[in-house]
Amino acid sequence: MGQPAKLEHPDFRILFESAPALYLVLTPDLNIVAVSDAYLRATMTTREQILGRGLFDVFPDNPDDPNASGARNLKASLDRVREQGAADIMAVQKYDIRRPESEGGGFEERFWSPVNSPVFGPSHEMEYIIHRVEDVTDFVRLKQRGSEQEKVTEELRSLAERMETEVSIRTEEVATFQLLFSRNPLPMWVYDVETLGFLEVNATAVVHYGYSREEFLRMRIVDIRPSSEVPRLTTTVQRMASETQDQTIRHAGTWQHRLKNGRIIDVEVISQSLTFAGRRAALVVAMDVTELKRTQQTLAKHAERLRILHEIDRALVAEEAPAAIAEAVLRPLRDLLGVPRAVVNMFDLAAGEVEWLAAVGRRRIHVGPGVRYSLQLMGDIEALRRGELQVIDVDALPPSAEAEALLASGVHLYMVVPMIAGGELIGALSFGGPAGPFPAEQVSIAQEAAMQLAIAIAQARLRERVKERTQQLLQSEKLATMGSLLAGVAHELNNPLAVVLGFAHLLRDGARELATQQRAGKILGAAERCARIVKNFLALARQHPPERGAVNLHEVLQEAVELLAYPLRIDTVRVTFCLADGLPALWADGHQLHQLLVNLIANAHQAMRGQARERQIVITTRRDPDRPTVLLEVTDTGPGIPRDIQQRIFDPFFTTKPPGEGTGLGLSLCRGIIEGHGGSIAVASEPGHGTTFRIELPLVTPPAAARDGTAESLPAIASQRILVVDDEAEIAAMVAEALQLDGHAVETAENGAAALIMLERADYDLVLTDTKMPIVTGEDFYRELARRFPALGQRIIFMTGDVMSPEKRAFLDATGAPWVSKPFTPQELRRLVHRVAAGLRPTHAPLKTRPRR
Repeated sequence: MGQPAKLEHPDFRILFESAPALYLVLTPDLNIVAVSDAYLRATMTTREQILGRGLFDVFPDNPDDPNASGARNLKASLDRVREQGAADIMAVQKYDIRRPESEGGGFEERFWSPVNSPVFGPSHEMEYIIHRVEDVTDFVRLKQRGSEQEKVTEELRSLAERMETEVSIRTEEVATFQLLFSRNPLPMWVYDVETLGFLEVNATAVVHYGYSREEFLRMRIVDIRPSSEVPRLTTTVQRMASETQDQTIRHAGTWQHRLKNGRIIDVEVISQSLTFAGRRAALVVAMDVTELKRTQQTLAKHAERLRILHEIDRALVAEEAPAAIAEAVLRPLRDLLGVPRAVVNMFDLAAGEVEWLAAVGRRRIHVGPGVRYSLQLMGDIEALRRGELQVIDVDALPPSAEAEALLASGVHLYMVVPMIAGGELIGALSFGGPAGPFPAEQVSIAQEAAMQLAIAIAQARLRERVKERTQQLLQSEKLATMGSLLAGVAHELNNPLAVVLGFAHLLRDGARELATQQRAGKILGAAERCARIVKNFLALARQHPPERGAVNLHEVLQEAVELLAYPLRIDTVRVTFCLADGLPALWADGHQLHQLLVNLIANAHQAMRGQARERQIVITTRRDPDRPTVLLEVTDTGPGIPRDIQQRIFDPFFTTKPPGEGTGLGLSLCRGIIEGHGGSIAVASEPGHGTTFRIELPLVTPPAAARDGTAESLPAIASQRILVVDDEAEIAAMVAEALQLDGHAVETAENGAAALIMLERADYDLVLTDTKMPIVTGEDFYRELARRFPALGQRIIFMTGDVMSPEKRAFLDATGAPWVSKPFTPQELRRLVHRVAAGLRPTHAPLKTRPRR
């Protein structure tokens, strides 16, 4: 195909006025002498309206905008052109345009990108100023809205379609416009539609693409395209050639062009069919949008980063679980990072293990979320604690199932980004693929996401712990309520038990026939058993007072193991005793020690439940040779306790058991019991090698009264006249009968009011009264008694079945009077009455009496 003939006089006026770009030609005194059709359309003016007029008369600032500065800035740029004789490129300007009255009048908001260039005549004097602008209003608004490239392209396409319908009839050639075409700031050229050869190019195209004008005119338009674009170009030109020539402006879309240096750029192309020197041709304006596309891609990535962070915040506000938070953002995060696999890992530093919280990949991998693996796969943990990143080469890792799975999924290199919340390393975000390196932007995105994930997951975990503690507290309150209910039932049983127990004692002791004694003994045994059950109810409700006495530790151990014998036997748990000979008795609360040992043995049993290896509990006692201390150890062969929680197991409500299987109060109460006895408890455990609880209890010398009370000889006393006050007639009768065995004269009253009347009519040496009675309570009766009969106020004994109510305890402490707790035996009551009648200070008897103050 031959070269096109050179053109001596191209029709440049037609080229200028029909060019898609926006131009004004100004005289040095800023009068308008020429304008492109595109400029007229963009500014909603006509040539008749603006030619020959001053620039700022035609285009003043918007008077309704107090911040308008477009006219001032444009005037300053034109002044610089006139003073310096050089082109002046202005920044994007907000310069509103007057709207025709037919369209509503007023001003329309516009944004422009202007370039002002001088044009010199043959004598080197400035003859004109070319004012070229681009209407970037839509671009600015799209950028403000964070729109993507598709929206920009659509706006350009819409603009091209409007231009297509508004192109005017071209007029004759003007020599001035040859300068305008050659100095256009956008690359422009004309090419032959049939041969595809360049017919003309402007100076900007020469500079931008790197070819000289002569080189361009020897080339075809396919020569500035990469080979991948040629088929599309050929199809487009063939379609143009087959259509009727209508000189319409066409938006040819986004293309890739190759510069002379080989660099590929992205361009937006606008073309128009025309006849050029008798040839069917096309005028092309090419705008380099490489940086614009890069900016839009950056904005899109930034928007996606914000969306991911917003999703983390949304999941946190919605109180989603940690796994749900991770899963919600991991897939879009993986896509944004541009890697095949991303994983949120949670660390168990004590166990040296990692657990997948969530994972996503483009290939199947056989190590799923929830599976644990070695912490070594995360690299240097201390470096991660310091916030340093780790890059792991999977091919260099020791052989393992996890490494093989990663390689099988296409991951040969991955980065580990620490997740730190509150200064604590809780896990890591890892991502990777076939190879590195990891770009700085990619690392920045991962660090930002890891930081937000760490905060959200830590908050979610904290929320779960609070919820769990709340449930535990509710469970504890339920137990307390049930315990109070049991305590109320137990207290109600104390009165009839006192009757049965008392009369059984009297029947057995007074019977002459052996058969009657045996029957009474059986009744007595059953009654005592009921009394022990009541005692256990009170202890369960924490409403039984601490009772110190001489305790055989080995007997308590045997009782605790016997209580748990059945479940231990069912689970094949072997209990071995290593007990020291001659261990002295402890001055302690036997019931509390029993509760302590049951708790420790039950915990050891539960820890070993389900394990295949031997289940054994070893209980050891010995006396410390250097200190007055007894040592007790309970050892199991269970899985052990992780080191990081060993210091927390004694905290209230802390538990490692699943929800619903424990309140977290057991070991806390154990510590309270031990410390209440002046001792200490400690734990020694190695994961995988069992646990030992070590208890130290001091050997305390019992009070003198407790050591000598049973051997004390009481002085003889005269017969006493005694008044017994109790609303339970059977109890009053039993007490009267028991005291009459010692020769006392006993009368009874059914309530406090009746007792006060009897006291007014007769003299009494001693008063025994219940504390809970109708009409006049025991407390009110005592106050009235002390007021009217001060001497008897010092010779009164209380009988109560509600020892641990706070009000009752405060009352008894205030009176300093001795009291006896129901159910009691006749012997205990008779001995207490003997001491009070003899004027002796009552000794402390566990469970039954307390000293007068």
